[in-house]
Amino acid sequence: MHHTMERSSIAAAGKRLALLVLIAVGAGLVGCASSGYDRGDGLAGTVGHKVVRTYFATDRMLTHDPDPRKMFTEAGSEISYGVCEVSIPPDHDVGRLESPSVWRLEFKENPDRHVVLLETWVKPKNEFYAGLANRVAQSQGKNLLVFVHGYNVSFEDAARRTAQMANDLNFDGAPVFYSWPSKARESLYFVDRQTLERSTPRLKAFLADVFAQSNAENVYIVAHSMGNQGLTKALAELREEDPGIKSKLKELIIAAPDIDTAVFKEQIAPGLVAAAQNITLYASSRDVTMTLSHYFNGEYRLGDTRGGVPVIPGIETIDASNVDTDFYAHSYVGNSKSVVMDLSALIQSHARAAQRAKLKATKAKGGNYWTFEP
Repeated sequence: MHHTMERSSIAAAGKRLALLVLIAVGAGLVGCASSGYDRGDGLAGTVGHKVVRTYFATDRMLTHDPDPRKMFTEAGSEISYGVCEVSIPPDHDVGRLESPSVWRLEFKENPDRHVVLLETWVKPKNEFYAGLANRVAQSQGKNLLVFVHGYNVSFEDAARRTAQMANDLNFDGAPVFYSWPSKARESLYFVDRQTLERSTPRLKAFLADVFAQSNAENVYIVAHSMGNQGLTKALAELREEDPGIKSKLKELIIAAPDIDTAVFKEQIAPGLVAAAQNITLYASSRDVTMTLSHYFNGEYRLGDTRGGVPVIPGIETIDASNVDTDFYAHSYVGNSKSVVMDLSALIQSHARAAQRAKLKATKAKGGNYWTFEP
């Protein structure tokens, strides 16, 4: 009995250690931005940077603080709508979310060097959708891009990543992000998961309005990590209520999804395939966050290919294990040039995996999946 208790203690300690590492590396798509941008720091009149306008919906609580970084809290509320302006520096590299670095002796954000949230305006719902529809109408294909972030992401970081991705994808249309009230703290993984569950009905309501009021004929949705838990549930339920959304949902991209693989295959995938014209899954065997999530949750995550690359009818799976990315290999959908370029080909030309450069087909039980060639 002594040995049994000892093994149980070791197992429990191992799980606690896994959780500590998990919350240390985070599961969000974006890193934390510096809050040192000073609008009175000689930046007025700079013309080197590009400004990207993004639309947003959020069920974070509005504070009315004029600082765009403090305008919304981590608390949940009813949906607010608005517009953000984000800077893209002139020497921006595809796949980078430039931020101040102490190694470069940078202690404040500078729009000519960094991706910075410059302004945020809250709009009435009707004005928001009128502006969104107008921007959609200006695009050649009446296009709209929706981004849903993952765990440990602030409103500011969601805005910055959305603008960077829209810029890097050369997206012709209206970029919009939905920011659920993540606590944006590494230690609150499970709190974020519960928060997302509470936010999912509001996310679903937002998506319903997007399909009904944006006038978009081609809707592209990108969800990352934990954000896929809310998005997939919302879309499956929405499709049951309105099967017509499939005619508008051109591409659904689920990247590094922190979802139980077996649950997804058995309970979620059929509804998603019925809701979207095309679905692409990006996963990796090098994703440290997925590895730790698997250890702590006890089951392989959909974004983790170590247990086998998931081949699912109606979904094209891309194994991103070979792409260049950061040490944790979790944020590749935004910070890997190879993945961003692949996404660009997917969205710009609607090319399927077999038609896109740098992808190699691999035979597996149930069909093919694709890998990035070295």
